[in-house]
Amino acid sequence: MLVLAHPNERSLNHAVAGAAAEAVRAAGAELFFHDLYAEGFEAVLSKEEMLRRFSFDEAVQGYAAELGRARLLIIVHPDWWGQPPAILKGWLDRVLRPGVAYDFHGEEFMEKHRIPLLTGMRALVFATSDAPEPATGSPLARVWRENVFDFCGIAPSQITIFHEVREASRRTRKHWLDSVAETVARYATPQGDAPHW
Repeated sequence: MLVLAHPNERSLNHAVAGAAAEAVRAAGAELFFHDLYAEGFEAVLSKEEMLRRFSFDEAVQGYAAELGRARLLIIVHPDWWGQPPAILKGWLDRVLRPGVAYDFHGEEFMEKHRIPLLTGMRALVFATSDAPEPATGSPLARVWRENVFDFCGIAPSQITIFHEVREASRRTRKHWLDSVAETVARYATPQGDAPHW
């Protein structure tokens, strides 16, 4: 399952998503591809949807069903203010919800235990940033790995951030796209052949 979140179809993000999609298909895997901007995804989680812990939105139901079938989640997005775009954050809010990505079990009014529901799934994130690479590691990578993937039981995961994109040469961008294809090809292999990170 590949989720793209960038409004400009001529962006590096779209090229990255294209390289990733081509690598998945070359590996012989079925691909669910979603360009959230092109699909007009409604990012706002309503109070009603949150309280009932279920969405009547057919698009959200479709995403959740595909997520349940997928063994690899690939996310492509720009780094805007140290975070994914709002449309992608809304996708996480509405799709990776209780009963789909995780749940809590325990007696009423007692301590609840989190149950990850996406164990057996792997994940890749490819993000672009105009900022230089931080010396102490990327906060964005930590958010994806610790706050999203680990929470839902998704492992292994790899987060790749391409830095200083605005100044990158054509040769550098081509190298990035080649590395995307190589990484996706490794992860799109059968589960037993997955790399160990």
